[in-house]
Amino acid sequence: MRISKAPEERKKEIINAAKELFFRKGFTKTTIGDIATHIGIAKGLFYYYFHNKDEVMAAIIDDYIQMTATTIRNIAGQDIDYREKLNKIVFAIIDFSEEAQRIFSDLSLNDHSVLHQSVLEHTVESLGEVVDEIVEAGVENGIIHAKHPHTVVKILFYGLGMVDFSSMDRTTILEIVAQILGIQ
Repeated sequence: MRISKAPEERKKEIINAAKELFFRKGFTKTTIGDIATHIGIAKGLFYYYFHNKDEVMAAIIDDYIQMTATTIRNIAGQDIDYREKLNKIVFAIIDFSEEAQRIFSDLSLNDHSVLHQSVLEHTVESLGEVVDEIVEAGVENGIIHAKHPHTVVKILFYGLGMVDFSSMDRTTILEIVAQILGIQ
């Protein structure tokens, strides 16, 4: 007997199954049939919600971006030292980047450079506004020395999205970010 679910619930189920399979098997080796079988739906039902795997990947990335944006907003609202706040935000962004890289680790940048660029642009657009506010507050308080804070934030995001931080300790990462932001 087929179990009927609300459209948003079914869509979320497909996204979660895809995320699990992409992590376990890799994006390239996971088929739409694998995703459908994993949750016990007909392959055609997948196409009712998504046209292809790239759309599912975009939905997964969007979920991560939304979670990261919420985390950043929560950190921004904390009554803590500005530098500690900035450090927490930097690591929230790095954690997002590392999680996305784990799920899509089998994608080569060359084969999917347009997709990778699109993800970076979407991330900058979605998270940039809240980070802009934090950086501007740092400029106003004399902690950050940047003539063009919005541009610096974009450069920072693109840099964080392109660098593999797995071989760096957190102190080194913070030193790099401090240099980019002109923190002295």
